[in-house]
Amino acid sequence: MSVSDLTYVYEDGTLALEDISFEISKGERIGLIGENGSGKTTLCKHLNGILRPSKGRVLIEGRDIAEMSISEVVGKVGLLFQNPDNQLFCSTVTEEMSFGLRNLGLTEDEIATRSQRYARLLRIDGLAERPPLMLSLGLRRLVTIASVLAMEQDIVLLDEPTAWLDRFQSRTATDAIKGFASSGRTIVVVSHNMKLIADLTERAVVLSRGRKIADGSTREILADKELLRRAGLSPTPVSELASDLGIAGHERVITEDDLITALCRGRDGGVVRP
Repeated sequence: MSVSDLTYVYEDGTLALEDISFEISKGERIGLIGENGSGKTTLCKHLNGILRPSKGRVLIEGRDIAEMSISEVVGKVGLLFQNPDNQLFCSTVTEEMSFGLRNLGLTEDEIATRSQRYARLLRIDGLAERPPLMLSLGLRRLVTIASVLAMEQDIVLLDEPTAWLDRFQSRTATDAIKGFASSGRTIVVVSHNMKLIADLTERAVVLSRGRKIADGSTREILADKELLRRAGLSPTPVSELASDLGIAGHERVITEDDLITALCRGRDGGVVRP
């Protein structure tokens, strides 16, 4: 996928995105980050054709997404909406998970097999006949994640995938997304949660006020406190804890595994003691 000189202006004249360009390679795990209002969700909606650029282009496999049919785009790009209630409309969880798969032309046996597999992964297999909109907000989120991942598109856009999830549900969702990405599919995670970005992605694109201000490895981006400040973001909690502990090189500690490694190196200078 390629984004070239993308600019988007809302009907009221609000400039939402300005001259954004970047490439997404097959199998990449990318974080799209920035504070609320930075343009993350608007850009995400361009990547699957919901919105069309005021200027510039989005290309999928060399084709302009604006010239592709809805069915062609849906066959290649999946989108998890930020609010699960904007994505749920069927009367049961089973029907919800089957809807997208049926539109892809799968057989009923294939639909059942794939739906059950992803329902188990997201730990919602006991909710098959429940109305999705009658579930808790966290469970509704898990239903939408399962439904999107089950379609197994080449590129999946995940807008705040762990919002409204408790700690256990968040780990379940994160593990499922990691497993999905390990099959070679491309994921774009949209979030202002830096812990989630550190856990799920290898590269980060930073937006601020509708412009791209940085693009690099997740580790380098999240280590740059000045950049995060400019983008209205905070370091990961682990990074902050490492700083408080006086760990040398704490600017590179962004995950729990990093912290454990740094602490284990204490005798070798990994920890700076006052």
